[in-house]
Amino acid sequence: MEFAESAFREYRRQLLARLKITFPIYASRNSYASYSYSFRSGGEVAKAMGDLEETVRRHYIEGMEPDTGFAWFGIRPEGNKIVAFQDVVAV
Repeated sequence: MEFAESAFREYRRQLLARLKITFPIYASRNSYASYSYSFRSGGEVAKAMGDLEETVRRHYIEGMEPDTGFAWFGIRPEGNKIVAFQDVVAV
């Protein structure tokens, strides 16, 4: 599915505004990096993020127990709460 990043950001902004949720600007990126770094090498995380390994190491190496990321990446909806992309209609 092709989706422009700018459109994604705008839809996310609108959704969060409607839900009255304050979401830190880089929360998803920071979470991805921190949890990934708990079970992947700094080089792998940096490559996935399009960043330098030194930068990833400097910002995300602290605070995570080893393998904590497996649980974070393993979060899945329960039951029939999964909607396939082909069933989603853009508005």
